[in-house]
Amino acid sequence: MLFLCHGESVEVWKEKVKEVLQNGLAFQKFQEMVCAQKGDLEAFLNEPKAKNQIKVLAKQSGYLYKMDAETVGMTAMLLGAGRQKLTDTIDYQSGILLNKKPGDQLCKGELLATLYTNKDDSNDEIVQTFYQAITISEQKPTIKPLIIDTIL
Repeated sequence: MLFLCHGESVEVWKEKVKEVLQNGLAFQKFQEMVCAQKGDLEAFLNEPKAKNQIKVLAKQSGYLYKMDAETVGMTAMLLGAGRQKLTDTIDYQSGILLNKKPGDQLCKGELLATLYTNKDDSNDEIVQTFYQAITISEQKPTIKPLIIDTIL
């Protein structure tokens, strides 16, 4: 959008965006926008974290060949980030931070993901469900590009 509005090259705008992200101006503008809309900036800045953080490590070296989105979603639901039935409550502190994506090279023991939950039980079952979502291979997968073409 910046390129289309202001006419400089895409590369120039990429550098300008990186600069404002690194020097804090983008975050400052975000804070101004939240305050202008009477949002609770303190709630955002001091958001509580889930009490349990489960590190999921690669069981073997190779490439992250694929990741099944449905099974990752099932893992999130088991953590408390979703509902199994309509009456279940959602724990907004629960979730998954993915540290690797398909195509990434892995070393055995390397961090794949961090699972966040306030549940104290069945963490082994949750981790096993996450492991079912991933396939590690010795061969590097062919990854399709996220953007196929640009139309101007």
